[in-house]
Amino acid sequence: MYSTGGREKSSLFPQQRGSGSLGSPRLEVTAGADYNSVMPNFIPVADLKDIPPGTAKVVSVRNVEVALFNLEGAIFAIDNMCQHAGGPLGEGTIRGDIVICPWHGYRYHIKTGQYVKNPEMSVACYPVKVEDGKISVAVAP
Repeated sequence: MYSTGGREKSSLFPQQRGSGSLGSPRLEVTAGADYNSVMPNFIPVADLKDIPPGTAKVVSVRNVEVALFNLEGAIFAIDNMCQHAGGPLGEGTIRGDIVICPWHGYRYHIKTGQYVKNPEMSVACYPVKVEDGKISVAVAP
């Protein structure tokens, strides 16, 4: 069984969309997909004890940098790269359920990946599973 961490259902794997401000392709999560139609391939990436509540950790999953966040015991996974200039979101300041990019202050909702001022600049969210203290994340193959 896997969890969306309480966030709205979205496609299991992010889809490519238009270019970001630097001209590089960005990922987008599409709402409304049926999680039961695809069996995700979860990759173990960290121990729950390594990410205390209110902290983050950056991991690599199939060559994708993913920022893991522990919000009051719930684990969320989003793309580590800020849409603005590629800043490392996993190194950002956490305020409630918002992460603030350390480079230029762009703010994203940790649970949804949406940029606070413009949801069109969202970063990808990934399915997370926690079993026996091990965190696993699924990204597109």
